[in-house]
Amino acid sequence: MQVAYNAKFNSGCISRQVGAVITDENYSVKSIGWNDVAQNQIPCNLRNVKDLISSNPSEVFSDYEKGDEKDYEITKGKFESFNELMKKDYAEIDKKKKELEGRTCSFCFKTSINAYEGEKNQVHTRSLHAEENAMMQLVKYGTEGVKGGNLFTTASPCELCSKKAFQLGIKNIYYIDPYPGIAGKHILKSGVNKDFNPKVLMYQGSVGRAFHKLYEPFMAYKDELKILTGITPTKKEK
Repeated sequence: MQVAYNAKFNSGCISRQVGAVITDENYSVKSIGWNDVAQNQIPCNLRNVKDLISSNPSEVFSDYEKGDEKDYEITKGKFESFNELMKKDYAEIDKKKKELEGRTCSFCFKTSINAYEGEKNQVHTRSLHAEENAMMQLVKYGTEGVKGGNLFTTASPCELCSKKAFQLGIKNIYYIDPYPGIAGKHILKSGVNKDFNPKVLMYQGSVGRAFHKLYEPFMAYKDELKILTGITPTKKEK
């Protein structure tokens, strides 16, 4: 779990950071993932809204974000593009230099588009989920198989990732923070043969600073024992 915990800090998501590790049945690590955008895309924390609403938006933004086409649905009858709506919201951003203190003014596409549409649609997230990303690494680079293996994730999997874990034949799912939804009681408990349902277990070990406090030695244990006992190997006289 400590590996998954460390992996989450690679995430460029500005909403939350999640890490995941997939192992085989012997707990040998086979894949690591974190929630982030797909390959060849720029994560949200490195994108600046000022670049988006400028007269010449950067290539790090999609055609949709740059407003190459106006979208009728987004504004309920008004022909306004996503870019035009963002320009309205961030019209005063240049006056916030003091408050930002040099920080990049990133934005969450999912939050913005859902606000404009008046919806709560989770499909608009730019990032892959951490568990999904770890599973994709298995496919991308190949693996000997993880049937009967284990999934360690800092947040319990959503419904979609739970279905994928089920299909992979994951035996145990260990998590730190519970994720809202019915995945644990529905998706992961819907097998005809209950023995093949993945077990969902809240992780009970140490992670983060506590892990290092517990396991990182102050000095080499051999030297500590030497100080405590005063015993050292007897030198052979020549």
